[in-house]
Amino acid sequence: MDRAWIPSIDLAYVPSIVTRSRVREAELDLRALWMLPFIDGESRLADVLLRSGLPVDEARAAVGELVTSGIVALRRAPD
Repeated sequence: MDRAWIPSIDLAYVPSIVTRSRVREAELDLRALWMLPFIDGESRLADVLLRSGLPVDEARAAVGELVTSGIVALRRAPD
C-alpha cells in the first residue's frame, strides 16, 4: 500500500466507520484493528490518534490503512 499520502491527512478531519462487514476480509494490520474502537464518527483525527496510545505515526498509518480498505471514511469537521 502506498502510504505517501498519510502524513498529509488533515488532523481536523473526522474519521467514521462506514462498514464493519469488510473488517474480516480486509486482512488488516493489528494496529488498524486496534484503532477501530477509538473511531466514533464524532472525534477529530488528532483526538483519535492521541487516545489510541500508539505512536502518532503508527496510528496515522493504521487509519490510512482503514481508509484505503474502505472501512473508514474521513470528512471535514464542522467549523
